[in-house]
Amino acid sequence: MKSKNENIRSAPYQLVPLTKLLNNGLHCVLICDGVGVGKTISAAYAILYLLRRSGKPCGVLCPPALLSKWMFELKSKFGITPLPVRSKDDLTTARDESKNKGRSSNVYIISNSLVIGTHTYEYPAFCLVVFDEVHNYRNSETQMHRGALELSKAAEWRIGLTATPINNSLNDLVSELSLLMPDFAWEDVQATTEDLWRTAREKLTSALVTRFLKEKLGIHFAAHRVTWERVSYPIEYATRVRALVRSIESSQSSFDAITYYRLAASSPAAFYKAMGLRRESEPHDPKLEVLRRALADPSIEHWLVFCEFKETVDYLSRMITERDVFTMTGETPIFERESTLDAFSKAHDSVLIMTSVGSEGLDMQFAQGIINYDLHWNPMKLEQRIGRIDRVGQEKTWIRIVNILVEGSIDERVLSVINKKLAAISGSIFAVDGIVESARRAEQLLYDSTALSEELSESEKLIRVLDQNRSISNKDYEVIKFFKPEYCQPGVMRHTAREGTPWIGSGKSSQLWLDAVREDGKRIRELLDYFA
Repeated sequence: MKSKNENIRSAPYQLVPLTKLLNNGLHCVLICDGVGVGKTISAAYAILYLLRRSGKPCGVLCPPALLSKWMFELKSKFGITPLPVRSKDDLTTARDESKNKGRSSNVYIISNSLVIGTHTYEYPAFCLVVFDEVHNYRNSETQMHRGALELSKAAEWRIGLTATPINNSLNDLVSELSLLMPDFAWEDVQATTEDLWRTAREKLTSALVTRFLKEKLGIHFAAHRVTWERVSYPIEYATRVRALVRSIESSQSSFDAITYYRLAASSPAAFYKAMGLRRESEPHDPKLEVLRRALADPSIEHWLVFCEFKETVDYLSRMITERDVFTMTGETPIFERESTLDAFSKAHDSVLIMTSVGSEGLDMQFAQGIINYDLHWNPMKLEQRIGRIDRVGQEKTWIRIVNILVEGSIDERVLSVINKKLAAISGSIFAVDGIVESARRAEQLLYDSTALSEELSESEKLIRVLDQNRSISNKDYEVIKFFKPEYCQPGVMRHTAREGTPWIGSGKSSQLWLDAVREDGKRIRELLDYFA
């Protein structure tokens, strides 16, 4: 079947993962490209190639909310019509179809909720399985990891996709790689990864990992017009917040003190509701004023507003009347999210208010503005939010980003501390400009010193994680220029009859790179066998 869009953007770096997959001798690759760079497209090239080469089905494992995204991407860009697998009956049908020679080259998009309790023999014999958001399986002790491992054993080739391979420690990367190499015990992969991480990190990344970032690629989907809006709540509100939190700290509360302080900075409405206090009327809210001013910009048709708490989403949905309002939180059923996004995209002068449920995996490049109503101190979250619209497919020349910073909040204090340390990580893409904490009296603060010390301790761990992610680098940037861009067209890739990698030039530099991939893959295999 011919793709409806044979002229997708030529991006030769998206052929690098497939090249490594076919040459490293490990039958797997981990794609750790940055948010919005196009990990889905990179995996789709591998699907297209291996379908043609093997004649066996491919599988994609993803969160339920992303099934429709995968089906749309493969259909619209690559002419592949995948089949969704949402139930055990669907899975049984897929396995039976794969035994039928005429139906053996299907692509199945599998909801990851199905992997729990499912065994290898219940899956089709896949030529390739793609694990989208593979960091979701980083805890090797969970049922999700064990279930995904059963699926991995059903495939000949495996690809993992994640923008944040290390979330807490190096063991996150170990678990992701162990999922892609199911023939080896987790402990063997751990010993191999730790050995190479200490002594020859580039060998690990050269063969097994890609890590392309927009900044290093020189890709600018849209210019960023960033504004910082600093607001402060009245001293009376800050004083009451601290008193109320102290009064419940010794009681059986469903939240800890930090959460209450964050709720207070998010919105008075959210804080008072969490405290179980009724308000006669909505108090003056300087954050809401900033939001309304931003939404009044007639040049931006679609805005995304990110909040940390559902209560604030509900509050804003009541208060905003200037535009059509759509909401999405963790309580929004999976089956409603696609229709919500569709309605939002079609509505003129609209705003989608969401919690962090919308910061990962969803594509909304039709939007042009983002408002960080709640500015969490973890810069990876901010990067994920911006990546919802600043990604492959964004046609606007610029996007607007409005960051609302509450003076005296925990987030202001921690962001100020963490940003100074991020500046020391040369070239960090997570450094947040515009954070300069001003001196203020104790009565103006929306937190106490105990809560602050806990958050600063967490920020230290985040710095280590960011530095580890940054150190996942290789020489792949140097070889991109030797890849032939015509192979980025699905029609050309689909009809590639030769085995091997005809899209990479035969010059000395490209061959040296290929030789390194093969040799480093061989070294990894030797270490795995040694520790086994």
